[in-house]
Amino acid sequence: MRTFEFVLRKVYCQNGIRIFLIFFLFMFPTNIWKSFVELFMFTGLLPRDIEHGDEEISLQFPIKRWQLFLYDFFSGAIPLLVSGLFVVALSSSKSIKWLEFQEISRSFLTMPYIYALCVLSAKYLRSHFIIPQMFLILDLALCNITAWRYISPLRQSSFISALISLCFFITAAFLYSEFNYSRGVRT
Repeated sequence: MRTFEFVLRKVYCQNGIRIFLIFFLFMFPTNIWKSFVELFMFTGLLPRDIEHGDEEISLQFPIKRWQLFLYDFFSGAIPLLVSGLFVVALSSSKSIKWLEFQEISRSFLTMPYIYALCVLSAKYLRSHFIIPQMFLILDLALCNITAWRYISPLRQSSFISALISLCFFITAAFLYSEFNYSRGVRT
């Protein structure tokens, strides 16, 4: 069995009903709502396993930590992307389709930031849900009162915010896969 297939089976067997519900919840149009739906999706994947110590079970199979990080992200992002594209396909006019497509692309650029935030807070702060939720609320509050909205990883209103989101994701992947503290070895 290939590693991506292994991760997909693990994720969809453990979270099948959750993914099904989130697929439909992601169809609502507001960007704030989609950010919280992404948070609910990604907190049930690898961050939950990290906090509860279940990641070691997955790592006993021939899979590397960076593969688990990336494949788990993609197994959570695929249903959200399909849900968003489903909404675009159901839109009636071209202008509405274009607006929906822009919002889906912004949501897709927000996903790496939220996933990385969840993984890092689960690994280092032992809270895979509360701390990322506080960061989301703080980010949304700062967007309303300051110029933070131009570089916010949640609003995705500029190229800089997309770059921040992707850099944060790459940093989280590196920190997650660099050193395994429970075994004391590099993986």
